[in-house]
Amino acid sequence: MPKKWFFVGIILVLWLMPVQAQVISNWQAWLFDSEHGQATLINNRGIVVRQVFLPVPSDDTYSYSSLAISHDGNVFAYSTTGRNNIAPRFNLYFVNRREVRENIYPFPFDPTTYIGQSLGWGNGRAAFSTDNQRLAFGMLGNQSWEIVVLDVNTGSPVARLRNTDPNIGAMPRGDTTDTPIVAWHEGTRLFISFVAFGTEAIPPYQSFIWDYGTNTVVQDARYQTFGSTFPPTREIATSALDRRFPNDANNRIYGYQTNTVQVVDSGGNIFPFVTDALGDFSNTALIQNGKLLFTTLTAPSGQHTIQIYERNRSQVLNANTPNRIFGATGVGDGVIYLTRDAISGTDDLALYYVDTTTTSWNPRPIYYAPDNANVRIVWVDDPLFRIPQSYIAWATLPPPTSIATPVSPAPPPTTGTLRVGGIAQIFTTEGDALNVRSGPATNFDVLTQFPSGTQVNVIEGPVESNGFTWWRVQAPDGQIGWVVQAADGVQTLIPIG
Repeated sequence: MPKKWFFVGIILVLWLMPVQAQVISNWQAWLFDSEHGQATLINNRGIVVRQVFLPVPSDDTYSYSSLAISHDGNVFAYSTTGRNNIAPRFNLYFVNRREVRENIYPFPFDPTTYIGQSLGWGNGRAAFSTDNQRLAFGMLGNQSWEIVVLDVNTGSPVARLRNTDPNIGAMPRGDTTDTPIVAWHEGTRLFISFVAFGTEAIPPYQSFIWDYGTNTVVQDARYQTFGSTFPPTREIATSALDRRFPNDANNRIYGYQTNTVQVVDSGGNIFPFVTDALGDFSNTALIQNGKLLFTTLTAPSGQHTIQIYERNRSQVLNANTPNRIFGATGVGDGVIYLTRDAISGTDDLALYYVDTTTTSWNPRPIYYAPDNANVRIVWVDDPLFRIPQSYIAWATLPPPTSIATPVSPAPPPTTGTLRVGGIAQIFTTEGDALNVRSGPATNFDVLTQFPSGTQVNVIEGPVESNGFTWWRVQAPDGQIGWVVQAADGVQTLIPIG
């Protein structure tokens, strides 16, 4: 055979041979500024790919933290609130078509009884089905809740479930202050957590699966708390209080101590992974395509430490960080998070990106939020997420053989009645803390939380709203806000002088 044909044959064979392509982590993330209704799409190089200002119906304002984004990143679901209307409007925005549909589903109860809704809770894409065709969310009115599933393309209801329906099983009925939160939407199955108003950040929650295809409800422990869900496997990592392990009841950053990191494996099994007797874990996420676990630990002194673990619980990083971290989220080759910039020496909110596949810890800011922008990471996607991985099983941390069971404190003795100018004491159970809001209704922002035992001065009230009685109070540190007199059957504000 002539030499030239031999070499042509070699080139042809090489050209036809399969090549193992190296897939690069080209992640993108939507950041949302709820104050101004601006969504910004950032890529892994820190470049602004797209910006969207969500349309607002006339006389409405944006509802804080209420943005859900479809898995493909093309449909936004968000709520707005009218100045003269407590109940929200639910809206859809189609990014590629630049089309908005306002008020796609009216609040189903008396608008003056509105308490809460679930858009934007937990995972930003959780409200959408994995095929992006349906949207689900929950709503709470006075003693009433409803979960609705809508067809994204038509806006028509596909299914509804209410607390008065006969088939809701052990879900809350009747006089309830629990908001149904859609924690994940897969096929026709909704994973639902019920979060009590007034102490809405304190797990464990009642959790269920509602299959709206068969209209059946079963209890399920997977979403007893919210955390970082890794979409390909639905493994979850979260920070939580586990009373089986040593904990410090006086160390309360969020009103209770998150003394453990918990993992939910792909089979739905929940177990503790690491623990700390004094500190609080937060910003827990599965990173580097689900291979590693990222968390931050805040010591009683206020020192923040970044920790990264292998699945076998081997610690690969323990590094101090000068500023608190927000919204840590895994990407294919590492992690992204928000923090006040420590490199430039300014107080700007910056998006940091860390490639954890390298041997050194090298966080770098790739995007700075505009001045006065209150941004958060809502949605992240990465081509690497769609490549199947084979990892070892998560290590389980055995609980101690015995530990004292904490007893809920008795309420303080009541002296007189609640009145302006009087003194009251916050009372909650199970280590909960009481939300302090900027106004006397549930649509106002949560300013902080008061732990049980906090003594406050009563400076205004009472105001009746959302089925609750509200009082404006001032704590010893000067913090002022509105709290409820009672929630979930517990008197939370007790007069003592």
